[in-house]
Amino acid sequence: MLNILLRVSGLGNRLSRVVQNLECMPKLSFVVLGKPAPQGSMRAIVVKGKARLISQLKTTMPFRQQAGWSSLTARAEAGYHEVMFGAHVPIFVTCAFYFAPPKKMPKGRKYPAVPPDCDKLCRLILDSMKHVIYTDDGQVVNLMAKKRYGLPERAEVTVESVE
Repeated sequence: MLNILLRVSGLGNRLSRVVQNLECMPKLSFVVLGKPAPQGSMRAIVVKGKARLISQLKTTMPFRQQAGWSSLTARAEAGYHEVMFGAHVPIFVTCAFYFAPPKKMPKGRKYPAVPPDCDKLCRLILDSMKHVIYTDDGQVVNLMAKKRYGLPERAEVTVESVE
């Protein structure tokens, strides 16, 4: 019915071109299994007279490595063997972080409105995709993130071109 109405109104051809263009845009989705960890602040220490940066959180590195491997695997499965989105391509990223509900959930709580911060969770995901999915995380012009309760603990990520 909708197709017939679009043909009568003359919008059918223009709409089909838009849909074809949308289908050509690369889109990548993947899941990072494990408890999402925030990209904590870096701290400088001096070792043998040289400054080194280390992460303050011990849980950051395992989840960051898992995120990197997940994005690399998803890219390979999509048929890309180099960076999917070259320099200056605007990117839209959607992240959904799922945490195990606490054993004693406060009455009325539906969402995990507790640490870790959503922006630090996103920072870890964005940094782990740099030089794998896109050239630089500065290409991200749209970022949508949410935290929810759900098992298994994981992060669901979708990356697509805005153009």
